[in-house]
This record gives sequence, structure tokens and C-alpha cells, in this order.
Amino acid sequence: MKHIPFPQLFPMTYWFIQWTEREVKEFLDQPDFMMDCIGNNASNFKKNATRKDIVWINATFEGDHRLLGTMELGELCNREYTEQFIERSLVTIKYDSYWINTLEWIPIQTVVMDEDFIFSLNFLPVSPLPTDYKSGQHLRTPRILSPLDHQKLNDFWIQSLVSNGILDEEGHFIGDVDFPELEEGEIKDPQNTPLTDDDSDEEWDDDWDDFGSGGGSGGRSPNDDRSDSMNPNSPRYNPGR
Repeated sequence: MKHIPFPQLFPMTYWFIQWTEREVKEFLDQPDFMMDCIGNNASNFKKNATRKDIVWINATFEGDHRLLGTMELGELCNREYTEQFIERSLVTIKYDSYWINTLEWIPIQTVVMDEDFIFSLNFLPVSPLPTDYKSGQHLRTPRILSPLDHQKLNDFWIQSLVSNGILDEEGHFIGDVDFPELEEGEIKDPQNTPLTDDDSDEEWDDDWDDFGSGGGSGGRSPNDDRSDSMNPNSPRYNPGR
């Protein structure tokens, strides 16, 4: 696929969002945790994130920079409806609204990315990470990836998970999980009205310890066939959707 170096021509944004080590440890302790939804209070994400955006979630964990999972943003829901949909309480997570992941829901992973790979990411506008990025807060605010960055991450992710036996040769999660059925556009708030700015999260909290996301138990997404868009062996493969 030819990558056109003009991000505004693409109908979605590729986000690189970091979770804290504390959050990763908490989620790894939850045996039913799945990459099913995400909340975030960063002002740039709240203002600019839209449906079909791709999110790559990462963390510095046990001294290594690790890739945890990927999501495609579906419907933006308030907390109550999100809990009903993923069938799990979000009481320990602070957000009031969450994006539902429309890719295949799989457990959180901890795939190590070496420094050469990390430093090869350029982001947009072009601003590679400095060599001492782990000692600062260069990833505190969600960053935007270039289409080429996204392609690198996608290839690395698929290859790593297939090699580790997490995904099969067709790129699907190996495991028995249930998933809820939901027609596209059906998710609303409990009053059956679309989520508005008044229903959304509070402003960005400057306390880095509070920065994170929400997730819960679940299975495949309501739009199963969309998961194939991230599978290079599928005829639906289209990482630049």
C-alpha cells in the first residue's frame, strides 16, 4: 500500500496513548480484562478523537517499553451504558465516557518494543522521541502517529502475537470468549439520546498518576468483520481505512 504523506487526506487519526505502570499492573491482575473500551481526559484526544480512529496503547512497564493493544474507536458512550455493554463495573476508573473498541477484543498484551523500533517512529508533526524519553513525560499527552508509523506498529503487532500463539495464522485471537451483539449506532445514553459534551469527562487532570483509561471484560466486538481490517492475511485488510 502506498502511503500518502498528507495526514489530512485520511479519514481517521492514529493515536499513540500511554498507560501508567500502575494501571497495567491493575489490569493484568484482572483475569477477565479485555481491550474493549477506552477513556481518556487529555484535551487533544477529547477534542479531536472521532469514530474509526485507531489507538495504539503502550506503557513503560518493568523497565521496557511495551505495546499493550490496539483499538478502533466505535461509539462514544457514557459510563452506565458502557458498563452494561462490556458487562463489567468501571467503578475504579474515573472517566464518565468511553469509546467502544470495534476491533476484535483480546486480553491486554505486554509486547516489548526495542529502542531502535521506538526511535523509528516519527509522529505528526514530525518529532521522534529523544534518547532520554523514559526519564521525562514525552508521552504524557496522546501523540499522533503517521500512516507509516501505524503500518510499522501493525506489522510488528501481528507478527509478534502470531509468533507467541496469541493469534492464529489468520490473525484472530485464540481463545473462547463471548461477545455482545449490538447494531452500529445503537449505543446511546440511558435516556436514549446521543452523548453530548455535557455528558463527557471532566477537564484534563494534571495528576499524572490519574492518567489512564478504562477497560473491562468482554469478547469479540459487535462488528466482528472489522477485526479483519487489521489482519494482513484477510481480503478485508486495510490498515489505512
